[in-house]
Amino acid sequence: MYSKNNEKSQSVEGNNINFDTPMLQFLASKGIDFTSQEQEMFKLKSKPFMDLTVETWINPAGIREVSVCHYGEQNGDLMRDPEIVFLVQDHKELPTYFRNDYAGVERFDVHKSSQIIEIQNFVKLWVKNLEAQGHELVKEDSS
Repeated sequence: MYSKNNEKSQSVEGNNINFDTPMLQFLASKGIDFTSQEQEMFKLKSKPFMDLTVETWINPAGIREVSVCHYGEQNGDLMRDPEIVFLVQDHKELPTYFRNDYAGVERFDVHKSSQIIEIQNFVKLWVKNLEAQGHELVKEDSS
């Protein structure tokens, strides 16, 4: 749903959480629940494209983290193509981890690196692609 200022929002016990960053906006618009205090896993699908797996949890510091990942398979092994982990603070996403197994790339603390702009630009492009591909949330028992 959209709030008055055109940011996507999610209602939490009568209050709206506004997300003003592209991946969180996209995920909230698809029905991903960012209010649970439990670890949650969601799957978004759009044939013939790769499924999108989303996991949310609260880390030991009490900050929500969200993993967004396409999984492929190579020689029987699951391959991340890519995975980005975000910290969610002040209703904004902060990419902290990036991994692409096919490219052999893994980056920790990307929010503290010179690559942050590159990662943020990648996220914007990724969201545009996901929107164009028509990914939709599916129930856990769906195939």
